[in-house]
Amino acid sequence: KDMNLFQRFAMKRVLRMSPEERNKVLQKSMTPKNIEKHKDEIMAQLEAMKKSGRMSDDQYRLAKRKLRL
Repeated sequence: KDMNLFQRFAMKRVLRMSPEERNKVLQKSMTPKNIEKHKDEIMAQLEAMKKSGRMSDDQYRLAKRKLRL
């Protein structure tokens, strides 16, 4: 409900994909170059999720480790 029109369209499209295709797209987008480019945004979202209680401390540390942040 907090997404704009383009984000809602993209989310619906991702949800309609097959699991294999979805994994392929996500792997392609989560390259180290893209992660480094958007590091500030990713960290801000992780912090917000941690503060709101949608993510535990362990999940937060695991996400940072997996993304190499």
